[in-house]
Amino acid sequence: MVYLRNLRSIRKQHKLSREKLAELADCDIMTIRRAEVGHIGAKHTGIQLHSAVAIADALGVGMDDLLGRSVPRGTAAIAEVKQLLTTYQP
Repeated sequence: MVYLRNLRSIRKQHKLSREKLAELADCDIMTIRRAEVGHIGAKHTGIQLHSAVAIADALGVGMDDLLGRSVPRGTAAIAEVKQLLTTYQP
């Protein structure tokens, strides 16, 4: 299950209601609510990964944006390796 930490702010930046986003992502409004809130009442929930991908596609953003990751883990490591390779002298 996935909780999309930044969904609400990104949805509001796009000036979309939950209803409209649900329509664009071809899911129900409760899916959008669970993705934004992370729980319904006392029960902690989330959404399925395929729904999260559909929402990201509907908004035209990446999963990292919705999840609140500013730099993908792999990107920093790749940049560090590239730097090491360019400065390496045997």
